[in-house]
Amino acid sequence: MWMRLWRGNLMLKFKSGLAAILMTTSMLSACQTKGDNGPISEEARIQALYGMTTAPAAKNEQADITELQALLDGLASVFTIQTEAVEDETTGAVARNVIITGKDSPELAVMISELRAWGANSELSAAIAAGDTFTLAQRLDARGVSVQGMDKLSNKMVDGYMGAMGSAMSGISPDVQAELSAMDQEFTDYTATIGHIVADDLTWHALPDDARAFMQSKGEEEEDIASILAFFARMNLAFSADAISFADMRVAADFNQVVEDQMSQDASIAYTIGHFAYDDLDRGDIAFAVMDNMNMDMTMNMGAAGEETSLLMSQASHYDRFIVEDFQTTTLMQSLAIGETPDMSVRDVMNLGNWRSYGISSSLNGKPYFSADESHMDLREWSWFIPSKISMSITGGEFHTTTFVDYFTTMMNTVATIAPEDEMDAQDAQDLAAITKATQQVGETLVATDMDKIAFSFDFDGVWNPDTGAFRLDASGDVVDFMSETDSLSMILPTYADFQALAPAEGEAFDMDALGRLFADKTKLNNYSLALDDNGGIAKLFTLVHEFSKLVPAEEADESVMMLQNTPPDQLRETMQGLVRLGAMQLNSEFPPAVSWVNSFADFIQKGGKFEFSLSPSAPVGKAEIEGTEALFRDDPAVLVDLFGVSVTQIPDETEKE
Repeated sequence: MWMRLWRGNLMLKFKSGLAAILMTTSMLSACQTKGDNGPISEEARIQALYGMTTAPAAKNEQADITELQALLDGLASVFTIQTEAVEDETTGAVARNVIITGKDSPELAVMISELRAWGANSELSAAIAAGDTFTLAQRLDARGVSVQGMDKLSNKMVDGYMGAMGSAMSGISPDVQAELSAMDQEFTDYTATIGHIVADDLTWHALPDDARAFMQSKGEEEEDIASILAFFARMNLAFSADAISFADMRVAADFNQVVEDQMSQDASIAYTIGHFAYDDLDRGDIAFAVMDNMNMDMTMNMGAAGEETSLLMSQASHYDRFIVEDFQTTTLMQSLAIGETPDMSVRDVMNLGNWRSYGISSSLNGKPYFSADESHMDLREWSWFIPSKISMSITGGEFHTTTFVDYFTTMMNTVATIAPEDEMDAQDAQDLAAITKATQQVGETLVATDMDKIAFSFDFDGVWNPDTGAFRLDASGDVVDFMSETDSLSMILPTYADFQALAPAEGEAFDMDALGRLFADKTKLNNYSLALDDNGGIAKLFTLVHEFSKLVPAEEADESVMMLQNTPPDQLRETMQGLVRLGAMQLNSEFPPAVSWVNSFADFIQKGGKFEFSLSPSAPVGKAEIEGTEALFRDDPAVLVDLFGVSVTQIPDETEKE
């Protein structure tokens, strides 16, 4: 039970507060934008954004002390402002050691070593008092920025979330309710520091009347999920800017969770970013965002409550560059801000952007486990909450399988010590020791078979036309020196209008049975193809089977395991293809067309090469077409072959032909 709590709750707290924010600006996309003299390259766009902090250009030559003072006076109508000095230097006016806190929440403070402003809003105080939308300044320049007290704000949000979860899951089992009520979790530290921020045309947007009314109706202490989502939405809808550039950014948090009398875990997580910038940030929409030199480091101590011995785990990730473009959620945020979700009459709800990353590397306990030259994910096309296009790819990927083995071994080596006594008896400890030993042997086998590092790449494209129901999927993957696979699928699926017709009335439950009937009635197959190309993978699989079988102790091995242990890999391969052919012979009386198909697969097992399977019906095949041929199929199985246009072939390896 305590292991389940560890897996399920630690990441909930951290990734809801940190990773979700950073994911909003993940991945890299190739794009062009338009400058004063025509299109500029993506790299030029990025360098222009970063140049705002490396060589900030004043909007009006020098920062004016009158404008800067007007900005501070305007902010003082909402926040408590402390300033050590406001000086009119030869290089422009600067406010030093500024501290900004909320009048009602002094525990949350923003501290700025140097603040400059150009074109500050002279009517800021009046605009704030009226609740209007207003621009703070044409350009703000803040250096030596830090935020303190986020741990207190985050703890309030975590408490609210847990309270909302408890209310939402009133029907769950008493055991799970007891687990939730026994949890005590808090952020013990949560800070952010930024070396330099420059923002152009930073604008505060007034809260719409309906969102303001919803907020007032719920009250400040309301802790249901709708209120939490509404708060998150209001923060997203509050700001826009022509551009914002950050340099030397660090966000760090320490978190502690205790499950009464059972488990304790402490975790620290830190993100550092060399440069981070937005271009055209408009409330819930991001035209372009980029991060360079992003690092994440997390350490975790987990143990039984009250015990000194603990399990120390660490994870680290690095990205040379992330970019996201065309991220649009304003419509969704406007609904969440009033405690609602858009109904299906609103199709253009969100667009989750085009994401790309370069130079990716990750490690566990200091050992590399994943790297990639580039990854890409396109999530720009949706109808309501249904994706109509998803594209993903990874190039130059590499998994270090033995790192996972070492990670698991480390955990098993200490889990018997940190688990509560009432959950770990002598037999459990003995079983864990056996598992640990077997895991170590798995690692040794992976090294011996050159499977400790797996180089790979893959591409995936799925497209659904919401108006016609046409669906196409194309996927390919290549594991170097193992096997490559290509899949293609074309179908007719239900349309958006079909799904919309199933939308339940307010207060009614969704009819899952009706959804199943819809798919059964509307789905039709156009074609499908699968192609496998062996590049040494089959031989490695039989070697792994042979080696892994040796991990079974002699006293536990039955006849089949002993056969695997005593038969060399090449003979196992011959035995397997023979068994497959034997199965083909048994099919001859029931379904004769399948004999050649199964034998083709046996050829692939025996000789490698390429294996291809395809369905190419002359017309789309669905439920009605299958039911129409069911009687004929009983008399002549070939009818099914003709209906689906089945083709199965094995193509020998070219090197064998020679």
